[in-house]
Amino acid sequence: MKKDNHLLASGAAFATFMLFFVTLFTLDHSEQERHQTQLHSDTQAHLSMLRARIESALNARLHITSSLASYVSTHPEIDAAEFRVLAGPLYEQLSGVQSIRLARDSVISHVYPEGGLEGDLGTRLLDKPKLREPILRAIETKKTVMAGPIQLQPDAPKLLISRTPIFFKSKGVEKLWGLTCIFIYQDKLFSEIGLKTKADRFVYALRGQDALGDRGQIFWGEPSVFSDAAVVMDVWLPAGSWQIAAVPVGGWNSLAPNTAWLRGIGVIVTILATLLIWFLVRMPVRLREMVADATAEVSASENRQRELMEQASVGIFLTDLKGNCVFANAEACRMTGRTIADLRLMNIHDLIPSDRQMEQMGNPQTMADGETMSGEFCLHRKDGDPLPIEVSARRTREDIQWIARDISERKQIESLRERQRIELEHASRLSLVGEMASGLAHELGQPLSAAQNYVGGCIARVAGNTSDTGELLKALQLADTQIARAGKIIHQMKDFTRKREPSQERLDINLLIREVMTLLSHEVHEPCLNIRLELDDGLPMVMADKIEIEQVVINLLKNSLEAMQKNAIGVKEMLVRSFLGEDGMVTVVVEDNGAGIPEGCMDKLFKPFVSSKENGMGLGLSICSGIINAYSGRISGHNKPDGGAIFSFTLHPAEAA
Repeated sequence: MKKDNHLLASGAAFATFMLFFVTLFTLDHSEQERHQTQLHSDTQAHLSMLRARIESALNARLHITSSLASYVSTHPEIDAAEFRVLAGPLYEQLSGVQSIRLARDSVISHVYPEGGLEGDLGTRLLDKPKLREPILRAIETKKTVMAGPIQLQPDAPKLLISRTPIFFKSKGVEKLWGLTCIFIYQDKLFSEIGLKTKADRFVYALRGQDALGDRGQIFWGEPSVFSDAAVVMDVWLPAGSWQIAAVPVGGWNSLAPNTAWLRGIGVIVTILATLLIWFLVRMPVRLREMVADATAEVSASENRQRELMEQASVGIFLTDLKGNCVFANAEACRMTGRTIADLRLMNIHDLIPSDRQMEQMGNPQTMADGETMSGEFCLHRKDGDPLPIEVSARRTREDIQWIARDISERKQIESLRERQRIELEHASRLSLVGEMASGLAHELGQPLSAAQNYVGGCIARVAGNTSDTGELLKALQLADTQIARAGKIIHQMKDFTRKREPSQERLDINLLIREVMTLLSHEVHEPCLNIRLELDDGLPMVMADKIEIEQVVINLLKNSLEAMQKNAIGVKEMLVRSFLGEDGMVTVVVEDNGAGIPEGCMDKLFKPFVSSKENGMGLGLSICSGIINAYSGRISGHNKPDGGAIFSFTLHPAEAA
């Protein structure tokens, strides 16, 4: 009997050991998988932020070459004094620029600053083997090409060289003038961005020398990064790309932060449980029943602690059914900036600035047992700063469990992307105004000239004592009307080019289209051009930013006008329509009988840096797409069977927005 009891106790102890061992192994495996998922997510987030910084810094500097190229194409006989006046402010504006140069017929003809670089004047770039291939590629593609990084001399710093070909028209024939070049210090640029080969958590590397993407050589960082299953992202350049890769400092096989603690506790619990079962089986039944009750309480506590351990990387709050905090882990204390003692004296509603946010999420106190709710809101920290978090809440019979994840970094990335979008839209509007400069000069010249004539006539009559008060008043009223007309045009352009945050308002889309037609009146009133407006007067208002929608309409109209200029047709036909679609969306359509959309551009029509224009940057339709998508609308374009193209976009009515 004693032997049987011993065997029974040993068997029960062994079974308990195996049960706890399997449970511990499963928990450990789940924690490692969660850690690997989080590690990949963090790597991608950091890499996305770095990529955005690199593209933003490069685009700010590449804008210099585009500006110079535009100027030289209209002033091919630019001299050294003109070049210094243009290049000086551009050079001072941006850091990390070594020099700005012009190379007429691929021979360096202008350099700024000149100090120490005069010896480069007269250098034939095509005679340099390291420089020849990117130069030929820029001339052939007629696009800006980023070359390098290269060392022009053995001990010189590495340079990134942006070259933009310059074409000008002579007697109606397009000719190559040369190149505009900007030399950028690689190390200064990367230092400004904050890019280091090895940061606190990640190791980085870059490849794609001469903007050749994955075909280019590794030019910065540890080459081994690209062979360690790294997270790789493309850094887009105007005529090519780089690739940036990152891996965690400890590699992908690093253990989760709480692994040692979890395993240690698990081993101790397993041993204690095994010994406890061994003793319980050998003890009298009455003692075994007493211990069973205590074991049930310990088991419930262990289950609760196990759930907390599984979410150890996020903030965890436990409250009673009234919302009073009874437990918070270390991450929760960090998020709120409070100690566990402070939190135990608070209600969960004290951490939420407004009840409205809780109402949007739902009130966990009214949930049924086992029901969960989730949402996003700002946590009220002790220092007063709001912290954006993502929260899920689950109610049990005894308490409410709150799981909070810090999403401030994600919000910062979203904010950075939104600021970049606004900057790009503003730059595009300034470019459109530049393209419309001659037309605007004509539109302003007409009313101002008329006003001058009216005022001059009044002066002549007063000087000759032949004035009649009624006639003078009528002439001055006409002059005032013309001046008001010019002022309206100036006010329109001031609003259109002003840099500001988007602000939604109720818009009459038909009125907006007519105002844009007035703005483009010089371009749309040329001979052999027939423009028809078919605007539905019964359309509902839309809720959007006026300047952004104006930018979309101007882009579509100017693209249509330019497409018709390319096509050698007799009468140019354009139709602008507005109507309420079958899906209830306010729809605007622009049709023309121009050259249409080239086949090679159809699939990537709304992607950045894709253009069918000879000197186009390829950003207009991309920006239009971003604006319309931000309002949950749709934008599309396709060719007509009988020639020409159709572009359209849709917006939600204000009542449904």
